[in-house]
Amino acid sequence: ILLSLICLLGYIFFEGQAMATASKLFGMHLGPLRSTKYASIELYFSAITPSATGGQPALAYYMSKDGFKPSKSSAMLLINTFHYTLSLIVMGVIVLAAHPSFLFYSGSLLFTVLLFIGFAANFILLGACLLFMFSQKLVLILGDWVIRLLCFLRFFKSYDEKMQAYRKSLETYKACVQIAKKNPKMQLKVFFLNICQRLCVFSIAYFIYLCLGNGDCSYWTILTIQVLSAVSVNSLPLPGAVGAAEPVFLVLYADIYSKSMLGSAMIFTRFFSYYLCFVLCGVVSIVNHIILMRKARCNRL
Repeated sequence: ILLSLICLLGYIFFEGQAMATASKLFGMHLGPLRSTKYASIELYFSAITPSATGGQPALAYYMSKDGFKPSKSSAMLLINTFHYTLSLIVMGVIVLAAHPSFLFYSGSLLFTVLLFIGFAANFILLGACLLFMFSQKLVLILGDWVIRLLCFLRFFKSYDEKMQAYRKSLETYKACVQIAKKNPKMQLKVFFLNICQRLCVFSIAYFIYLCLGNGDCSYWTILTIQVLSAVSVNSLPLPGAVGAAEPVFLVLYADIYSKSMLGSAMIFTRFFSYYLCFVLCGVVSIVNHIILMRKARCNRL
C-alpha cells in the first residue's frame, strides 16, 4: 500500500518535472512546488473532462494568472503533450512486440477493437501535435475560429483587437517552437520524465497485486497489461475513462486474479491510480483557485 502511494505521488511529481523541463526551453523557471501544483491542476481537470488532454486549457488559464505568457505556456504544454502521447505509443509498441499474443488477450473482441482504436487515436493526437508545432497556418485558422466564437458569445467585444493580439502572441509561439526544435537533449529529457510518470502509475497495479497476497505473475506481465489497458481506454471521451477502465480491468485480469478477488483488486487499483489522485489533485486545484480569488479581490480593493 505504501509503495502504491509512493508511485501515485511519483506520478504527480514526474508530471510536474516534465513541465518544468519543457518550460526551461522558453525561459520559464518552475520550481518543484509550482511544477507539482501545475501538474495537480492539469491532472485534476483532465480527470473531470471527457478528454485525456482536457486539463491543458485550464492549466494555461491558471499559468496566465501567475504571470506566464499564454504563447509560452501553450508551447510548453504542446511539447509535453507530444511526449506524453509518444511515451504511451512507444511503451505500447514495445510490450506488443514482446508479447504479440496480448493483442487477442482473454479472447475479448471488444478489448482488441478498443486497442486498435486507442493506438489510432494516439497516433492522430501525435500528428495533431506535430501539425501545431510546424503549421502556423493551422494555428492561425484555429485561433481565428475560437476568437470569432467568443466574440459571437459576447466574451470578447472587439474581434480586430483580439485577433491582432493573437497574431502578436503567435510570433512568440513560433519562436518558442523553433527553440524547442533546436534542443533535442532537452526533448529527450522531457520524454524520459514522461516515461517515468507512466511507469509510476502503471506500477501501482503490481504493488496492489502483491498486497493482495499474490506473487505468481512478474512485474513485466502486469506492466504489459497496464500499458495496453491505458492505450485502449485513455483516448475514449470519458472523464478519467470511468465506465471503460473498470470492464477492461475485469477482462484483462480475469486470468491473473481469482473470481472472488478480481472485484477487490479492481477497486484497490483504481482507487490509487485514479480516485485518490483525483482527490489529492482536486484539493490542490481548489486551494490554488481560492488563493487567486483572494488576490484578485485584494487588488480590486
